[in-house]
Amino acid sequence: MMEFIIERSSTRNKPCKEAVPRDAIYIDRRTVKTLQEAKSKEWGKQFFETGDNHREELGMVARDLDERSIYIVNIDTLEEMISFFEKYGRIILGEEDNYKGYKYSLEIYDGWRE
Repeated sequence: MMEFIIERSSTRNKPCKEAVPRDAIYIDRRTVKTLQEAKSKEWGKQFFETGDNHREELGMVARDLDERSIYIVNIDTLEEMISFFEKYGRIILGEEDNYKGYKYSLEIYDGWRE
């Protein structure tokens, strides 16, 4: 079973009928390469005072913050993915690195976004 974080461009409410609410740990990432470099930034003190599991990964520094509410959908086969696309129209498939335990996200692109 593959779980995707699901969002909709036009709303932060439940994005589709198939969406299931979940809580997931939010990962805060900063675009510096080392924890040592992070300490020298103006935000460094606050970064290390809060959160857990401060680390270097993916060429950045990261920390685990609080659990946040997200929505997920389960899509197991290519046929199910195509059916989902046909039902909701334009879908953006992306890598997901903001929530622990989730690798991919889908966005129902039904409105303009920045």
